[in-house]
Amino acid sequence: MTGQLQQDVINLDTLLNANEQKLTTLLASKQHLSICHHDDIYSYVIINKPEDFSLHIKAMTLHESKQRQSKALVIEPYNIRAIVNIEINVNIEIENWLNNCSGTIFLRKVHLNRYENNQYLYFTNCHFREWVSFGNSQVKQPQRLHLESCTFQNLLNIVSTFEFIDISRTVIKGQGLMLQNITGGQLAIRDSDITINIQNSELKKFIISKCKIENLFVFRTFIDRAFDISHATLKKNGYLKIDELLHSGSGRIDFEDIKGRVQLSEVNLSNTTVNIATMTERNYEPFYVKQGNSVDYSSTLMNFNILHTWAKNCEEKKYSLDIEFIIGKLSRQRAQNENDKKSGVAKWFNKLIRYPLHWVIYEKALGYFCKWQNILFTILSTITIFAVIYLFSFKDTTPVKSLYFSLITFTTVGYGDISPEKDNSLLMLTAGIEGLLGVILISFLTVTIVRRYVK
Repeated sequence: MTGQLQQDVINLDTLLNANEQKLTTLLASKQHLSICHHDDIYSYVIINKPEDFSLHIKAMTLHESKQRQSKALVIEPYNIRAIVNIEINVNIEIENWLNNCSGTIFLRKVHLNRYENNQYLYFTNCHFREWVSFGNSQVKQPQRLHLESCTFQNLLNIVSTFEFIDISRTVIKGQGLMLQNITGGQLAIRDSDITINIQNSELKKFIISKCKIENLFVFRTFIDRAFDISHATLKKNGYLKIDELLHSGSGRIDFEDIKGRVQLSEVNLSNTTVNIATMTERNYEPFYVKQGNSVDYSSTLMNFNILHTWAKNCEEKKYSLDIEFIIGKLSRQRAQNENDKKSGVAKWFNKLIRYPLHWVIYEKALGYFCKWQNILFTILSTITIFAVIYLFSFKDTTPVKSLYFSLITFTTVGYGDISPEKDNSLLMLTAGIEGLLGVILISFLTVTIVRRYVK
């Protein structure tokens, strides 16, 4: 920077987040401002009038024309970086400039809703303090929108169809990127920090790669070809909500980390590969939908039912069985929660007998036939309990002999070297019950192990 432009340096985020009073103070009586962004400092010319903006565009266009005509000539440098402190509406005069707009900070609203000749819009290193609107369904639209290394502090609203929207290394905050009633477009976002809201749209492709997602909302949307979310991170306190999404092509969902909350509803991704392993790293915590401090069981069950559908396509069966166990547990908890709202004898029967027995037998003892460890623990506990009974029922026995008799009875081996006295019918009945339990529980254990490990 020259000595004329030396001044206090202002951080870009400070400028974009400034309220009206602070903004007036920062820009008061200044023609230039030094802005720091990513440890680099640039000088910007301040534009406060529409006529000054027009002159800036003409000077910049003339300068670029001279550079293209002869690279051998030494062209006097022109500061193309500008802080535009006026509301922008597209007109014919600035239309061509939108083909390659760079190094500009827009402090007011920007309406880009009229294009006569452009085939694409290209913005690089541009920053927007207030909301931006692209598109008008009544006029012909450009074929391509490209955003690179930009910042949108409030809202980026796209209300009409672009053939291709390409966003890279861009930060979209506030209400984020909103696409409404888009038909046939393609959206690709890479290496960006984003909030996205897509509603009532039909897209050919939807691709998110290496992005940090603050919020992602998809509602009533159809994706024809590629649906790909790869190497993405859902940020802490972030929210991923997909409702009524239909995808007919191939796709992939592969998050590196999910720190926020997830809510899924009516999601049809039949040909999509989902990395379930990433979702288990936090013990499925992001998929529990909460209202205040309590769990919304209906929404949470819907999440896990969709996850279960995805997990069935995985090579490792353990994921689908783990999710199936969670579904069984949530179903019981929802039934108990609904029962607490009832009254009468049925309520207390369910509360004191039905649901406690369900919890003990199906969930803890059998693990909903999804966890072989639970059934193995039940088998060992059963053998031990019956061994204690035999210890106090047999005459002249020892703990080892009681445990041995319990084991061979449970497994129905029955060597006959130890047997109940013939006059002790209650002990004989007890041994018969243990043998019956052994047949049942060993069958359950075998089925559960086969479900988990045999392809």
